[in-house]
Amino acid sequence: MNFPDIPKPGLPTLPSKPPILKSKRFWAFIVGAVMVWVSAQLPEFEPYTPQIIEAVSIAVVFLISGYSLQDIVSAAVEAFLNYKEGEQ
Repeated sequence: MNFPDIPKPGLPTLPSKPPILKSKRFWAFIVGAVMVWVSAQLPEFEPYTPQIIEAVSIAVVFLISGYSLQDIVSAAVEAFLNYKEGEQ
């Protein structure tokens, strides 16, 4: 059984992280954007910048799609188990 956190008297409570900072999709996008920005800023990568941008974009899209697919399958399995549990 999960009990809610009860703040202790006299101690300040730290605010929890916003949901966006807990998102794997958000961090995948941020890492990809930083990689593209760094490759655009370094002159030795200039001839390869289009390929780097394309590769990072594809990797981020596949990563975010994988996380979304994982969430969909997890929700479907949970719904199925709840349905089977209600049948009995």
